[in-house]
Amino acid sequence: MLQLNDSVKYTYLLTAGDLGWRGDGYSHSNVLDFTLSKKWEYVLQSDLLTASANANQTSTPNALSYGVNNYLFYTINDCWKWGTRAEWWKSNTTQVADMAFVLRSCDWF
Repeated sequence: MLQLNDSVKYTYLLTAGDLGWRGDGYSHSNVLDFTLSKKWEYVLQSDLLTASANANQTSTPNALSYGVNNYLFYTINDCWKWGTRAEWWKSNTTQVADMAFVLRSCDWF
């Protein structure tokens, strides 16, 4: 994690090698976390995945997937946080978009 300034953090995540059922591949994520105020936080994440099917997977093609996630969180108090997520994901020829809402208790962390 890299603290860019008082209200922005940047994180880069990388995975490479045997990705299990996907075969050998590479994935990375870029995450920007913005503190908008004491109560509000916005997170922007982009993901990329490439994988080549292994010899046992004749039905699974080589994969090229990428997506963008947007998160907005509101801290209610020290124990409760409300959030929403909007996501777009493309995997080879399939695209998916969705949105979700969640209310989290500190008991879940």
